[in-house]
Amino acid sequence: AAPVTRGDTVVIGMYLSVWAQQAGRAAGLSAGDAQGKAGIMVAIVSGSPILFAAFFGIMNDRLDRVTFLVIALALSVIGYMGFGSLAYPIMGIAIPVGIVMGCGQVACIIASQTLIGQEADPRIAGSTLGAFNFFGAIGTMISGVLGGYLFDKWTSGGPFLMMGIASFGLMLACIVVRLRENRKVVVVPS
Repeated sequence: AAPVTRGDTVVIGMYLSVWAQQAGRAAGLSAGDAQGKAGIMVAIVSGSPILFAAFFGIMNDRLDRVTFLVIALALSVIGYMGFGSLAYPIMGIAIPVGIVMGCGQVACIIASQTLIGQEADPRIAGSTLGAFNFFGAIGTMISGVLGGYLFDKWTSGGPFLMMGIASFGLMLACIVVRLRENRKVVVVPS
């Protein structure tokens, strides 16, 4: 989960702003006005999950941690694929889609952090968290470089579509893990 949950931070932080600036300039806005619109969208996408963070925490406590990660990834898939498919990333439909994307990002961070905290063997918790963060850094580098390539060579929504696909792949892997774990439950007759 670490590469995906860390990579999406880069995509939102870097490519949302650049795309919004380019779209604003293409729509005839001045550089300052385009930057202002970009700032508004980044604030909406990054700030709106604060309203839902407590709800995500409650869900995370009440559900199996892998199940909650699947739900968080589903939000990410919807948000990233929807946002990456937009023609214009400023205002309009971009606002609700961006809110879903931001909520998916925060939910995935909460889910992955608590999952690693739950699964880490207390004897090697530091090493486990170090490895988790190492792979998060790898995800940051990959999403930065590959996202930039997709942004320049394919479409401005490319980095978002990339994260949607990565989130979908991780979601499928989590579903497999969850189903496998359900089969391991053995009921002992009393």
